[in-house]
Amino acid sequence: MPRCEFYRDASGCFTDQIYDLEHPDVTPFDDFDDQTVYDIFDHCLKFPHARRAFAHLNEYFPGDRKEILRQFILCNWADLEDKVDITDTALNFERVSCKYKTDDSCPFKGRGIVCINI
Repeated sequence: MPRCEFYRDASGCFTDQIYDLEHPDVTPFDDFDDQTVYDIFDHCLKFPHARRAFAHLNEYFPGDRKEILRQFILCNWADLEDKVDITDTALNFERVSCKYKTDDSCPFKGRGIVCINI
C-alpha cells in the first residue's frame, strides 16, 4: 500500500486527489482504476473506525466502494500536510472543517461514525 495524502485544492474545493508519496504525481480520485480503489478501500478496512464508517456509508451508497471511499475522504482528510493520511500501519485523521461537526444535521447521521469528530 503506498503512503497517501488526500487534500483540497488551492481554491478550497475538494478535488478528489491523492498524493502518493512514492510517486510524486497527483492523481485525481475520479481517474483511479477499480484496483486502486479496491486496494485503498481494503487497506482502510484493517482499521476499526474505517470499518464502522464504511458499513454506515454502505447504507447510503450500497456496494459502491468508490463513493464510500470518496465520502470517507471528504469527512476525514482535507489538507496537504507533512503527516501522511494513510500509511502501512495507520490512518492519520485530520480536523476537517465541517459545519456538521457543531450540530446534529449531518446528512450521514455520522457524528463520530463516518468522521473522526475531533
